[in-house]
Amino acid sequence: NFIIHVVWLIGHDGSPYTKQIVHDSAFMLYPLLFFTFIDQRYIKRILFAFVIGMIFSELVSYALSLQLFNPDNIEGINGKYHSPAPVYGRTHYGFMLATFIVALFIILRHENLDKVVQVLLSIILITCTVNIFLAGGRTGPILLGILVLSYIILHLRKKQTLYTFAATIFVIAIFSSAYFFSTTFNTRVNQTIDSIVLMDSKGEYATNLGYRVAIIKNSGEILRDNWLFGLGTGDHIPQIQEIVSQNEPNVQVKLIPIQNMHNEYLGALTQFGIIGLLAFINILYQLFKYQSNFFLTRELLPLLAIAMSLFTLVDIFTIGLGALLVTVFY
Repeated sequence: NFIIHVVWLIGHDGSPYTKQIVHDSAFMLYPLLFFTFIDQRYIKRILFAFVIGMIFSELVSYALSLQLFNPDNIEGINGKYHSPAPVYGRTHYGFMLATFIVALFIILRHENLDKVVQVLLSIILITCTVNIFLAGGRTGPILLGILVLSYIILHLRKKQTLYTFAATIFVIAIFSSAYFFSTTFNTRVNQTIDSIVLMDSKGEYATNLGYRVAIIKNSGEILRDNWLFGLGTGDHIPQIQEIVSQNEPNVQVKLIPIQNMHNEYLGALTQFGIIGLLAFINILYQLFKYQSNFFLTRELLPLLAIAMSLFTLVDIFTIGLGALLVTVFY
């Protein structure tokens, strides 16, 4: 994937976004780099460090929710009181929480842990599940529901129908409770519904969701003549911004410039054509098919591939920290 970004620099139009895009894509080299020197004996230590990091982020997130400190006074904290995602945005933090919750469940299911540790991890799992609805994003809760059902299908083959039914009821109950008791989640769901109604009835795209739909809707003009090789690394951003400005005047791209396509598949297709799209899909496929003797890697990587394949429909994954999450389990 990184090689494609570099090769497609040849003949590009000098877009100001190119340097940042190449920089972010370089993070996908980390799994290969770590693979050369990390001994499998230390995987559990790496896992432990990741768990500690996520627990710390949980504490910060809840502290934000309770307004225990002013996030503007602390460098590196991106969250706000109404959207307590301490790292990056709520969408990426929701992804991290969803995969972390599933990882905790796998650990509790397979590891022969001390009773005290089991209780502590169970409490953390519950608090993470609550927080995924408080953090403000829609992606995290949806991913969590899909990952729970996917885990049952992939790994709980005995009494699968029973488990699937129970999990479906559980997911519906969690989502219903979150909608009625979490103001943040309730607001986000209602905003989504309102955005869909505005797009359908008035053709209005000046919303967060409409912004993304407008990009997808107008990408056809780029792909019509560039479907095979794309426009080149970074050159798709100025093009799509110009097209959206012309076709959707109510989407204020001059006030809120388009920084990315909010869709990894579309980003690959418009930059590198069908070749780049297949290369990106191959990353997900290899992740899904990867074989490992370590139970967590063996069971989590296919779920991580599913989560990435869905997450990248609505946002860009390769922004550094997100790619490093894959590295932890690779």
